[in-house]
Amino acid sequence: MRAISDTVNILRIVIPAIFFGLLISNYMYSIPVFKKLVELISSLTSKFGMKSGTAVAAFLIHPVVAYTILSELHRDGIIDDREAVIAVLVGMFPRTLRLVIVFLIPIAIPTLGVWGIYYILFILLTRGAISVFGILIARRTLNGKRELNFEIPEIGLKNTLKRFARISLTLSITVFSVMFVFDLGFLKYLESFASCLSAFGLPPASVVVVATGFPSMLAAIATAGSLLSKNLLSGKALLISLFLASICHSFVEVSRNTFPVAASIMGKSLGLRVATVILISRIAANILALLILTM
Repeated sequence: MRAISDTVNILRIVIPAIFFGLLISNYMYSIPVFKKLVELISSLTSKFGMKSGTAVAAFLIHPVVAYTILSELHRDGIIDDREAVIAVLVGMFPRTLRLVIVFLIPIAIPTLGVWGIYYILFILLTRGAISVFGILIARRTLNGKRELNFEIPEIGLKNTLKRFARISLTLSITVFSVMFVFDLGFLKYLESFASCLSAFGLPPASVVVVATGFPSMLAAIATAGSLLSKNLLSGKALLISLFLASICHSFVEVSRNTFPVAASIMGKSLGLRVATVILISRIAANILALLILTM
């Protein structure tokens, strides 16, 4: 079957690159310069009147760590709801750096090639802009300083192999599914659903990227890579499709993951505010990327 052959040809290039990318990303967590980066973020945010600078830096480790620190600071009366929300805004860039290290570098670049690099740069630029916006708010409204120490957790080889297995399975299923449906001539049936994307000058194949991105951005990246390899998407259309998919996925991610985790740690009221801010800021970053790409 042609779909199987096409899938194997793609995966034999992508899968090894992802494996070594995951190993490299884990190594980055263990080097001293990474710890210094965490300390630098904490120090810089405190200069803008934030008492929650360490929580902001903790987004570079894991959102759960950041939520826990924010919860403790809030419970002790050191910060109020406003600073907790501002900390989430400012923490978007550290959180994005973590996303780039553990997810995008080992997955997007092998799958999308040079367009994966462009995708990462756009994400860093637009989400960095959200953090700058949060810093400006903090500078105008906050006045305080507090620092806490926390340890950077080690990521073992066992966890790396488990993550590699999950990623490989998702990629394999997604790539095969895309190749299979296009071998059946599925593309022509998408034309009637593609009119809503015509404002962005996108081909019908973009609908597939957006649709697969709704439940999973990993699936969207895999789909985009498959369509790119078949010359059904140009590089620019690929980027626009991924950011549209990311807008759709934001609603799923926040309701399925962000809000339950934040609410369980920070309480329902503050957790809802934090989740709402994260949703709005992610959508805003994606819209900013789309505006830049369509200018």
